[in-house]
Amino acid sequence: MRDISEYKLLGYYLLKIYEKTGTDNLKYEQVKSLTEKLFKECVFKNYILLPIDSKKELIQKMISKGVFKTTIVNGKQTFSQIYNYEVSKYIYGVYSNDGSFTFKLPKEIKAKDTLLVQSIKKIYEANVGLDLQSAINAELNIYYKSNLQKNRSYA
Repeated sequence: MRDISEYKLLGYYLLKIYEKTGTDNLKYEQVKSLTEKLFKECVFKNYILLPIDSKKELIQKMISKGVFKTTIVNGKQTFSQIYNYEVSKYIYGVYSNDGSFTFKLPKEIKAKDTLLVQSIKKIYEANVGLDLQSAINAELNIYYKSNLQKNRSYA
């Protein structure tokens, strides 16, 4: 049995989705859904998943680090995130007022910084077995198709 961190899977998801579609973010729920679907397959009986923190725990860590500021608007106290919280190396967590928690790659990646992309690949593609890669890529292809259909229905 081999250990695999869900953070490593998250980095791999983000990297592959960025390479395929140019999208540099994934919502927390999407990450959990992808991982859950992957671990239903037989391939993952050889792996022990080390899960990422729950959404609530991640937000509590962000609060304790002072990531949010509060302001009073129309008599209500609202908050906003003042800087990106690094969840894992090169992966940032962004929490919005509507309650969604999103994982993002660094903004610098948009500049097609090949050195940065290579650094990210070294971390998140290293030591990912071929069985794991093929299962993830198959699941991500399903994810791409479902998102493509959703985008077409909105148009």
